[in-house]
Amino acid sequence: MKEYIEKIYKFYKENVEERKVTIKNGVQTARLFKKDANIEYLHEITRNYFKPLNEEFKDVTVNFKYGPRYNLTLNPWIQLYYLEKNKKGTSGKYCGISINKEKNNIDLWLGFGMSGLKKEELMNQKEELIKQYKNMYGDILDKGFKYKTTYAEAIIISKTYNIDTIDDNTFFEDLKYLLNLYTNFENSIFQDKKEEIKNDERFEKSKKILGINKIYKGYPGSGKSFEINRKYLQDENGNQIDERCYERINFYPEYTNADFVGTIRPVVKNHQPTYELVPGPFSIILKRAIENENTNFYLIIEELNRGNAQSIFGDIFQLLDRDTKTHESIYKITNSLIATYIYNDENKKIYLPNNLSIIASMNVSDENVESLDTAFERRWDIEWILGENGKYDNHYIKGLDDIKWGKFRKTINELIVSQQGILKYEDKQLGAYFINEEMTTEEKNSDLESRKKFLYKVVLYLYNKICKYDRSIIFSENITSIQELIHMFLSKDYILVFNQEIQKELRNSNE
Repeated sequence: MKEYIEKIYKFYKENVEERKVTIKNGVQTARLFKKDANIEYLHEITRNYFKPLNEEFKDVTVNFKYGPRYNLTLNPWIQLYYLEKNKKGTSGKYCGISINKEKNNIDLWLGFGMSGLKKEELMNQKEELIKQYKNMYGDILDKGFKYKTTYAEAIIISKTYNIDTIDDNTFFEDLKYLLNLYTNFENSIFQDKKEEIKNDERFEKSKKILGINKIYKGYPGSGKSFEINRKYLQDENGNQIDERCYERINFYPEYTNADFVGTIRPVVKNHQPTYELVPGPFSIILKRAIENENTNFYLIIEELNRGNAQSIFGDIFQLLDRDTKTHESIYKITNSLIATYIYNDENKKIYLPNNLSIIASMNVSDENVESLDTAFERRWDIEWILGENGKYDNHYIKGLDDIKWGKFRKTINELIVSQQGILKYEDKQLGAYFINEEMTTEEKNSDLESRKKFLYKVVLYLYNKICKYDRSIIFSENITSIQELIHMFLSKDYILVFNQEIQKELRNSNE
């Protein structure tokens, strides 16, 4: 911890300056980061330092914070919050680590942030939260943590350390203890809130109840997620549906059936070890669907093939066979964990109701990902999103003068498709939304920083993925290394990085 703090304050010393800022009450001088300061460095060393937490607390996100407003560099602190239960991260309950080098102290705490509260309301909220924590964990906390500390008004539990004597192992053990208090408490409170959804009048009856399993396949940036959002998560007026009507998750190599369905985890209540069922997103959305049969619910799985989908689904695999008339599962299964969570009866059979759809996306260009076996894939409807036309196609690429995104993309894609044999990378075409709105403009633009972004996002993708074995497909024969590519593309003759065929097409991009 001491070495990490030294890195932070060294960065501060080199990158902080005094500047005038305008606030509600006028103009004042504040110590702020220089405009060219590489703030990402602070985020990077913070993520690296707290990496040991990743395995045990997968749902906890770590953010570096700069301190109070208009005094950003005086009190650095780290925020650790439960991503699923507290999606915004800047409000609600979270853990924090505050560093004060002048006092030579580090404070490890659990608190909350809610804007707009008067001091009396804030203190009442704090007292209520302390009461709830005491009901769950008792009056006395372990490892030197205490209630009602005076560190800040919105702190519930905290402990102070001396920077010179702090031990990394002890600190991490204490941090894990605090995170366990926090996450177990949040799971308990959040679960109570989920039960309140039953028979909620805010759920409107859907005009069409039709449960499906569907996979959207496409190239990078073809608009798969956009299409899913438009078709399933918006009403007929284009408004987002109630967020409780869907769960959205990503599969990844370490994602497991326990993450997906749920598991039994050890917790401590009133200083006594016990076990508690923690449901996964599948079980959560299934319970809502069963309890609210007149409303459509959706489980959205992004990047279905980036995890071992067959293993993640496990016995849920059998439920994907739906009756063509009722759209419910043909085969019901026994799963005591899910049945206990939904029905409080471990012997009840589990099935997919006709108001729960499972919608997934697959990026067909991904390398080193799991393939779907035939038995699994045949239980899904498949639709390809080709992304042939997009709303940015007639916009200029920022930094590339008069070259339009649609012209560039279609020129590259035609070359990719024209290749034969082992060099044909048809699945790696550029989708219409491979780049975002920030990288395009309706006016011609030659900004170098913008060109640099396009280089790193698009050009190097082409160099490393499409032209891995034959650079001449897209690039000039004079480009023999990444270094040459970068230097040339950031010069005024950037178009010369491409081969003659592409140069010709791009020079005629105004036609």
